Amino acid sequence: MLSLFIDDGYTAAKTLPAAPGLHPEVLVRYRPCLARVRTEHQYAAQVGAEKVAEFEDKLIAKHVVDLNGEPLDPAKAARVKPLLRGKLLDLILGYAGETEAADAKN
Repeated sequence: MLSLFIDDGYTAAKTLPAAPGLHPEVLVRYRPCLARVRTEHQYAAQVGAEKVAEFEDKLIAKHVVDLNGEPLDPAKAARVKPLLRGKLLDLILGYAGETEAADAKN
């Protein structure tokens, strides 16, 4: 059953299908963000592309637990391929739904 609230420590998992020629199948474990972070992301666009990229790098590094078992730091998050980066942001920011029962508590 889906919850109406994000509990502290909540971790979700989703397998993103491969995009041929762009990225392989990816199991992403992530922590959904609160609505306040979505608003911060929207306002970051007003200060320029560099600030948005920096904000997103930190957001991905903070909320993605791992990609196929590999943790991310902001430098590595900056190098995630653009299509996959967009999918990760959609998951973290709540624009894409969970589809797996593999959710876990930290």
